[in-house]
Amino acid sequence: MTGLLADLTPGVLHVWCIRLTQSDGVVRALRKCLSAEELLRAQRYRRERDRIRYVVAHGALRELLADCTGQSPQDVSFGRTAAGKPFLIDDRGEQRLEFNLSHSGDWAVVGVALSTEVGIDIERVDPDVEVEAVAERFFSRSEFAELQGMPPDQRITAFFTAWTRKEAYAKVRGKGIFDCLRRFNLPIDPKQTPIRLTDSTDARAALSWTIYDLDIAPGYAAAVAAEGSAHRIQAMRWAPPRS
Repeated sequence: MTGLLADLTPGVLHVWCIRLTQSDGVVRALRKCLSAEELLRAQRYRRERDRIRYVVAHGALRELLADCTGQSPQDVSFGRTAAGKPFLIDDRGEQRLEFNLSHSGDWAVVGVALSTEVGIDIERVDPDVEVEAVAERFFSRSEFAELQGMPPDQRITAFFTAWTRKEAYAKVRGKGIFDCLRRFNLPIDPKQTPIRLTDSTDARAALSWTIYDLDIAPGYAAAVAAEGSAHRIQAMRWAPPRS
């Protein structure tokens, strides 16, 4: 393992924060890193702003993983599990390199770990979301009841905190997001972290997985889920390549 991620060791989670608003030169440089499939996906976004955000998020991911594997960003190759979770086809390392990407609004986050399954999620907090209606549909009964029991002025923050926790766990398990969110319970309270959970599909989940809240930027909620417990999280800011 080489470069910026040379100090990555088992038990350590690297969390990279990526600002998605970049100069035209940086966007052009990152666009050259993407595969034909990624470029096609970027073009499917209706708004140019969203196309740029996709390019920066996925180009930065390639830069980071290239630094891990000693490859060029263009040569990093991905496969996908049956549930759609991406993985490195060849990481050229003695230990398995795991990663996950999420982006929302002006920020993306990437979780990277050695021989440790990892899932990550970030959401821009939107005060216009009807949080109770969404929670009633996708949260477990106990989570929804806990949300309803909170003071109204705390529910939006609690909802997005819980949502990112749940998505991070669903992603680390490689499960379909909307198919499984109601099948496990976790605390809604933003003050309670790290998280152990109850998963009706896996009795050992509370012994095997841990969820940590992340402080990325004002107005955003984020969480990372990882296999095992007692991880050391190292948060870093991604620096764009010179344009």
